[in-house]
Amino acid sequence: MKEGKIFLVSAIILLVALPVFASDSAEDVRIVNTSSLNPFKYKKVLTDEDLMRIAELSVSENPRIFPKIESFEVEQDAAELTFHGSIDGEKENLEFISMPEDSGIGKYDVAVVKVDGTVERIDKEVVIDYLERTIKTFDPISVEEGDVVLLFAKDYVETAFEGVDHHVGRGVTPGPGPSNPGTPGTTANNGNNNNGGAAAGHP
Repeated sequence: MKEGKIFLVSAIILLVALPVFASDSAEDVRIVNTSSLNPFKYKKVLTDEDLMRIAELSVSENPRIFPKIESFEVEQDAAELTFHGSIDGEKENLEFISMPEDSGIGKYDVAVVKVDGTVERIDKEVVIDYLERTIKTFDPISVEEGDVVLLFAKDYVETAFEGVDHHVGRGVTPGPGPSNPGTPGTTANNGNNNNGGAAAGHP
């Protein structure tokens, strides 16, 4: 009778432990800072071999390549993976990016290095908002235990345009007026020129 009780208790413990084990064995999801991939001689294009090498690297030993983003969450339901995250510009100087295919045609937002050694590149299931620096799955991604999921980011560089008149749109030529001397109708020209005294634009 005692053996039966021990067996029953063991079975209950196993049933309780299974969900915990399943959640702890969630697939390895990494954010890769492509700006820190100097050992790979990064040239904006990563081959399958490069992606497999990245998946084999230790996360704890390469914190610059695999930065931690606080507001990034991963959820797994059986073999389906969903995630969403945002980069706080005041805390992390990064932005999510899409990667160009090594064939030179198309792009992908996520790479899954499968447990069998193959690489799957994903685009349609993922949405990146480049302005807000957010990323999320539009449709769940199919994964298996042992797969490594790679998302991509780069160092964020704020571009400042010096000497640009912010009141004039890019590619728009300012019209004549006091702020644009030398054009017809302005104080500097007064409708005349030095090549015959006729107003510009008139015979």
